[in-house]
Amino acid sequence: MLHYSIRRLLIALVLLSFVVAAYFSARYIITPAVMMTATDKGLVIYDQPECDVCSLEIGDIVVAIEGVEYEPGVFLAPFAGFTNGDVVNMSVLRGGERVEAQLRIPASDGSEVFVKLLVFVFWMPFWLSAAWLAYFAPLDKRAITMAAMFSVYAVWVVAGLVSSAFVSAASVVVHVATWMLVPLTVQVHWVSPSPLHWRVPRWTAVGFYGVFAVLVVAELFQMVPRQLFSIGTVLMVLAPFVLLPLHRDKARLNARRMMLMGVVTLTVPLVAWLLISFNTETSSSASSVNLMLVGGSALLALPVFPLLYVYANYRQYFSAKMEQRSWRVLVLLVYISLILVAITAAITVAGRSLSINDQAINLSLITSTIIGVAVALGTNSAQSWMKRFTYGDFESRINLASVRFSTQMTELTAPGDLEAFLAAETHAQLGVTASALYLASPELVLKYVVGAAEGATKAPETISPNNDIVAGLGKYRPYVAGSSLPWARLCVPLLVEKDLVGVWLLGPRENDDFYAAGHIQQLQALGNQVAAVVEMRRQQREIERQVATLLVKEKEAALGRVVTSVAHQFRNPLQVIMGALEADNDYQKPENEWLALAYQRAERLSDVVRSIQRFATINDPGNEAAQRIDVQEAVKEAMLLIEHRLKEQGITLALEDGEPCFVMMGASELTQAVLNLLENASDAQEGGCIHIEVSQRNGTVVLRVRDEGAGIADGDIERVFEPLFTTKNGLGLGLWITRSIIERNRGTISAQSALGKGSIFTITLPAV
Repeated sequence: MLHYSIRRLLIALVLLSFVVAAYFSARYIITPAVMMTATDKGLVIYDQPECDVCSLEIGDIVVAIEGVEYEPGVFLAPFAGFTNGDVVNMSVLRGGERVEAQLRIPASDGSEVFVKLLVFVFWMPFWLSAAWLAYFAPLDKRAITMAAMFSVYAVWVVAGLVSSAFVSAASVVVHVATWMLVPLTVQVHWVSPSPLHWRVPRWTAVGFYGVFAVLVVAELFQMVPRQLFSIGTVLMVLAPFVLLPLHRDKARLNARRMMLMGVVTLTVPLVAWLLISFNTETSSSASSVNLMLVGGSALLALPVFPLLYVYANYRQYFSAKMEQRSWRVLVLLVYISLILVAITAAITVAGRSLSINDQAINLSLITSTIIGVAVALGTNSAQSWMKRFTYGDFESRINLASVRFSTQMTELTAPGDLEAFLAAETHAQLGVTASALYLASPELVLKYVVGAAEGATKAPETISPNNDIVAGLGKYRPYVAGSSLPWARLCVPLLVEKDLVGVWLLGPRENDDFYAAGHIQQLQALGNQVAAVVEMRRQQREIERQVATLLVKEKEAALGRVVTSVAHQFRNPLQVIMGALEADNDYQKPENEWLALAYQRAERLSDVVRSIQRFATINDPGNEAAQRIDVQEAVKEAMLLIEHRLKEQGITLALEDGEPCFVMMGASELTQAVLNLLENASDAQEGGCIHIEVSQRNGTVVLRVRDEGAGIADGDIERVFEPLFTTKNGLGLGLWITRSIIERNRGTISAQSALGKGSIFTITLPAV
């Protein structure tokens, strides 16, 4: 609840500053045809354009207006109450003598409305910055103090502009706002961009704010000398230059640079304006031109200060487009304001050392300003310089890493090469504190993690594709306590034709905790190169697999041709032999011991020939059309075919009852596959039971055949489905045939075994 109360108070302060600033903007009055500055003697006129009723001269000191005498230390609004076209009578000191003069208030030409709108332009960036902080920034000491500072700054800027036109009460507001800004400025630079680790007793902080509260009250009642507020202005300007270098947090170095740039951009034009205003050696026109030029650059630089402070400290909360656009606007404002100051310096030097008339000065002003602004709009050098100043050499580091990776990527094909290169070379070239690589298979599996970021060494072995870090692909991730992988600031997606093949995690950089949108785009390009290597390795493995498959297929095809020929050569002689033996015994199996043994061996050879025939035709899927097969019925048919043989061996069959399950296969293919498994199980045991289980789950039919035989050794379990591999008497074709049937029908088969405990063969097929 306290959190919301503080935010509401902060919002109320921001709204109050808007009301005050808008009031002074609406009351803005153009100085009537003269430019004046207040001194102890009076209002000194330093510029006087021509008018129909104007008897004033440059250098006159106004000491009275309509009979009201000027009093030092009293803040006047000398032209309050007059309207456009009125003639104002005044007394001035000219050459040491007091003379009477007149001044006509210029007729309204619509420029007043423009000037009032222009005033809004100068203080609105301060107010908008304060409003954004009050509404959207995380509510901490840094955001609260900075929002308060910008709120007061908005009033200070507009009151300062209005006070130059002698609007009533504006100067008082400027003085009061100055004494309010000094402690706020100190506090802001004490806690940002990161808090100073110096402990200050509470009574010291209270006393510090108390001193300036007293000065605020004294200014309200005009109890202090008029010139004292200048000390406050100096303190307000010097505070950032003194406090910013005291921050030592390396991770916030770039933020300090940006804040320093904002202070310099604000200060340099103001200092130039002061120097020119006290320069008495230039001509009046040159002085006026320079004051206008530097004043314009100072006003142009005003928005840079709040915008750059907010950008430096809270850019991680901007959208990518907002961050990029803010950066471009800031660069442009800084560059143009510095150009205007440089032009001013050139004109000042020319006015002092050369005899240049007013027309030449004005022409050079217009020409140089146009050239300067055109250069600012058309060049990238300003952005390059500012990026290097505020972001260091990170852009060049990315380019170097990208070039280095592109020259090595074709050599990173062996297992572990890519991971080792990223962990050793690319990580160091980018200058990040931590990095990690996860590749999809299909979950994201950790391939490497390296770095000194807190918690980086605790990276999980796998990441689900639904993890919160994957949801923020390609976006900066601010630190959030309790989130997965809190050290990761950027998750670069590795994409191959929109398919995510992995993610590359990068932690904070050595001198910054933030990744700008431009840097993210560059890193994404580097990530595309990494993804290309991942895909290249996958394709290489696929090619190797296809080559191995082709070799196996070629081997099987050659073997098929051989066994087909063997089967043909054996089949006819066997039929003749068996027929002759049966004919010798009235077409019954022979009873003679030796003839019976011959008949038994012939039957065995006949079984071998049938196996060879099945092997020869197994790769011809066109023999049977696929149809909807009841798995339970196919299993029962296979049990019936082998039942007599199993009885002779003392083996029983146990089919567990289950719900009907259906698959799409050839009419006899499933029966043949189950029969092969039962024959294989019967060969592995003497007596006992063979268990068969059929179930359906997740859209698949699962069929298990479990025997109680001797089991299969670990070294042989991977080879049992190879053709011609066997650990018992036989050709070793049954399991290979079974695997071929199942895989041809989009299924899988696997084996599990333990020596002395038996084996389990599992078939999985799509259910229909």
